[in-house]
Amino acid sequence: MVLNTATTQDTTAPSVPTNLEASNISGTGFKISWSAATDDTAVTAYNIYVDENLNVSTTSLDKTITGLSTSTTYSITVSAQDGTGNTSAKSLELSITTTDGASNGVTELFFSEYVEGTSYNKAIEIMNASSDIISLSGYSLKKATNGNANWSNELLLDSGNIKNINSDDVFVIINNAAEGNDLIDNADLVDSGQTINFNGNDAVGLFKDGELIDIIGELGNDVIFAMDVTLRRKPTILFPNTTFEYNSDASNNSGEWDVYATNTFDGLGNHSITLAIESQDFSSFKIYPNPVNTKTLFFSIVNESKVTIYTVLGTVVKTKNISKSNNTINIGNLSKGIYFVKVKTANQFITKKIIIK
Repeated sequence: MVLNTATTQDTTAPSVPTNLEASNISGTGFKISWSAATDDTAVTAYNIYVDENLNVSTTSLDKTITGLSTSTTYSITVSAQDGTGNTSAKSLELSITTTDGASNGVTELFFSEYVEGTSYNKAIEIMNASSDIISLSGYSLKKATNGNANWSNELLLDSGNIKNINSDDVFVIINNAAEGNDLIDNADLVDSGQTINFNGNDAVGLFKDGELIDIIGELGNDVIFAMDVTLRRKPTILFPNTTFEYNSDASNNSGEWDVYATNTFDGLGNHSITLAIESQDFSSFKIYPNPVNTKTLFFSIVNESKVTIYTVLGTVVKTKNISKSNNTINIGNLSKGIYFVKVKTANQFITKKIIIK
């Protein structure tokens, strides 16, 4: 007896990806994200098109696009694909304009948070406060255990899937046995436990091409300086420092770090900074009201400026050119929370934090 069987071929394409959004826009790239598509079997890849040309495919719901030109508008679409090659239609277009590439004066990565929690709840956060995407190639972490005067346990930061840090973004490395959800959910790189396994008297160094550029702790000193605490870099600190400037007394505001209680993880995954360059352009500059409880944000400005409003995660939510006579922005569609407002004239810029209530 011959048994005839037939396999039904999958011919159904996935749904179209939706809700395209751009963040961390710089002069040479940006991060694009979208909502997941659905399929009768499974979506296996997303194809990202830049000006109708396939740029890259990914299995995640976001991707950083690099190698672009400054002050240029790009059209982005995304399609979904399943395991048998069925491909959805392309999403609605999202137009994104790169910045002019002007530097904000910050050029280097630096430590922004240090978590020395209970058990293996250990993490390091690194900030890119510059105006552009920075490649992780050549960067590494090293540890000096128990006050040792020599560095060891090198961890290459580009050893995982993420190879760049976007502008105004952070990179989080955690211990592989960490249990805190805020640690696990925000991890960009998971260490085997050799480097991200410090106990309060282990110095941790950030290296670029083998040269120390930033440090937590003091090399060769076994004094316990930060056990069972979280350290967070003050928002006014924009550059690395090979001298650790820290005061363990939380009531004393000296040093470059603020101290928090054991297992404080709620700030991990984003870091606030304060950028300000003084000039005549901003001699009488004001943003009001702040906190904001109206639909209109007012600016007192001397020269014509471009205003960009970002979320704390770096997503651009509003952009407008303003002047003395046209000095308001409608923010009625923005949700309650904290935002950063960058005001840029032809020569200078300033960044301020606002709170929408």
